[in-house]
Order: sequence, then C-alpha cells, then structure tokens
Amino acid sequence: MEKPLRKVIGGMRGREGMYVLPPDWSHVVAFLNGFSAGRKGSGLSCELTLFEQWLYEKIGNRCSSGWDWVVLNKFAEGDTQKALPKFYQLWDAFLQDEIP
Repeated sequence: MEKPLRKVIGGMRGREGMYVLPPDWSHVVAFLNGFSAGRKGSGLSCELTLFEQWLYEKIGNRCSSGWDWVVLNKFAEGDTQKALPKFYQLWDAFLQDEIP
C-alpha cells in the first residue's frame, strides 16, 4: 500500500521552506493536516491518525487535543522552535515501532 505521507515528510525534512512559507511549526502542521485530509477520501492516508494514537500511548493518556498539540506541549515544552525537530524524532520512532 502506498504511504504518501511518509514520502512528503521525508522530502520535507530540512527543506520545509519548499513546502510552506514561513517554515514554522504552525504552517507545517496546517500543511500536513491538509495533505492528510485530502488523502482520507481516497483511503490512502490514515497515518496521522495512527501517529496520534501512538502519541497517546506514549503519554499514557488520550486527550482531546490532536497530534500537533501533543508534540508541542508534551514533548517540546510549548516551544515552537523545538516542536519541528521533536516531531521528526517522534515520527521516526513511530515508524520504527510500526509493524511492517
């Protein structure tokens, strides 16, 4: 099965400005959520939902906030400058934990 979100995130890493300007946390989040939402209708991408569930398991609780809030507030201490690198670290860990 095609994993388009993985390709986008892999291509985006370190080159966020090619996808969104300015390349900050809120713009990257909006882009990824929009990309994922556009793919849900075709059944190609539920990866952000799986990533969100994985994050909830890591923090030991299901909150009403989405994956972006969890990354920012539970892993990046509310610092938007730390959020994007932390997201990539968490995304890599998620991919490693995922059953092939």
